[in-house]
Amino acid sequence: MRQSVLPPDLEQPVTFYRKMYLHPGESDYFSAGEAECVFMARTFNVGVAICADPGQPMHAERTVHRGAEIYLNSVLSAGGYEQDTGLLKSYAERYRMPVLMANYCGPSGGWKPVGKSAAWNAQGELIGQAPEDRAALVIMKLQDQKCSGQVICLSEQES
Repeated sequence: MRQSVLPPDLEQPVTFYRKMYLHPGESDYFSAGEAECVFMARTFNVGVAICADPGQPMHAERTVHRGAEIYLNSVLSAGGYEQDTGLLKSYAERYRMPVLMANYCGPSGGWKPVGKSAAWNAQGELIGQAPEDRAALVIMKLQDQKCSGQVICLSEQES
């Protein structure tokens, strides 16, 4: 019998998501997902995007139509950071929902990601952005119709 370490109000069924938009060559090893993912976290419906998904405006639109109130993105943004964050900011403004982006900050697979994970409120205002040169958490707090951000650095600045 499985014993949970979480209080009963935090236990949830396992949800998985496969990214829908693959980069060239990825289809040699992976198959694309077939549907957007929205799951309940406490009282919010959270939509998920991975890698190339948020670069496709249709993905954000369909995720919102599935009920997303927050758009959570895990990406590897290197050379196109300004374009990537511009799209995410526009989704926050267009759909009136908070948007978060987790981006790598160290070398990965020959890429040099730029870090700077970020969060935007439902008006598209930047409320938190990690530094480029070190690991950090970007935390979004939603309470009483207000959205605020906080950045906690996890490592010292690279020299």
